[in-house]
Amino acid sequence: MNNAQPPPSILLYGNSIWIEILASKLRENKGWEVMRRNSGVITNEEEIDIIVTDLCDITVSESLPMLSALPGVMLIGVDAIANTLTVLTGRSHPAIGLQSVLDALKQAI
Repeated sequence: MNNAQPPPSILLYGNSIWIEILASKLRENKGWEVMRRNSGVITNEEEIDIIVTDLCDITVSESLPMLSALPGVMLIGVDAIANTLTVLTGRSHPAIGLQSVLDALKQAI
């Protein structure tokens, strides 16, 4: 009997250079399913555990209400200008660079 958990699915949402770099780094981690979407509607039927988006990406700001309404999906916003990572449940964490974001994602999973 195999009781292994399926790999967490992470959707990187947006079209910023920061999201592109994060996608590259996340793909280096074995056991994580990393998907990309520049824009568009996300539905409850999609099997997504975590959505990460760049809060400085102006096109993403219009999608935040839709993204935050998905039940059971952790929404993480990163602001590279302010060096913060926000789990959009009201808690912010310092994110001094890409490694801080990777570490926070590992803790979340």
